[in-house]
Amino acid sequence: MRIFSKAALQFDHPKDFSVKASVRPGEFKDVPDWVEDSVMFKLASKDGTVMLVDSKAQEIAAETPETKQKSVIGKRSAPDSE
Repeated sequence: MRIFSKAALQFDHPKDFSVKASVRPGEFKDVPDWVEDSVMFKLASKDGTVMLVDSKAQEIAAETPETKQKSVIGKRSAPDSE
């Protein structure tokens, strides 16, 4: 299962808390199927912090808002000419 995360998250296995999976902000990652049943995944997917990515189109859609935000942050306005 492939996911995209907007935040650093750790998913605990629903039956064995010693088994964990984690993701970093802005990361696409293949994770075990049990992640979908974890409490953290359920909560994070409700508020849009993490999402399943089943296709290249979904991957591009997930990247788009961050790409636009990064390009705006990096721009500086031109100095005023007097």
